[in-house]
Amino acid sequence: KERHKIKVVKCLLDEDTIDPRLLRRLAASGLVTPQLRKRVWPMLLGISHGATRDYEGCKHGLEPFPVCRDADQVEKDVVRSLWRLVSKRDLEGARQQLTDLLNWALDKDSGFNYYQGLHDIASVLLVQVSEVTAAPLLLRLMHCHLREYL
Repeated sequence: KERHKIKVVKCLLDEDTIDPRLLRRLAASGLVTPQLRKRVWPMLLGISHGATRDYEGCKHGLEPFPVCRDADQVEKDVVRSLWRLVSKRDLEGARQQLTDLLNWALDKDSGFNYYQGLHDIASVLLVQVSEVTAAPLLLRLMHCHLREYL
């Protein structure tokens, strides 16, 4: 069943014009592999390839990473996170990435306030699609789906 779903999603992604409703329906029951999630999640959220430039500028030292006004709480939650999602060897680096990701996203809109649990959403994005891809995904989720909680 999973192999069939992978095949169907890959065929859909290879088409010139992708039917977003069909893609949404297929994704609703889960995207079987991280590779599919990495390709499909940006499409479902309407993220273009150029949307990572702002975050990449910070990542490559062209701009400093911002520190949001809720940085103390972000840090407290990040310290308790990721231990089941990444290896012990990678934990410190992943936590720094998560801190950078949350501070960057929360700094983008002065109306955003951190709430406990946002780090869990950001953690899943970080682990599944990479830090640079996770940044615009998290920002879009915060603007469109999580705004009432922020």
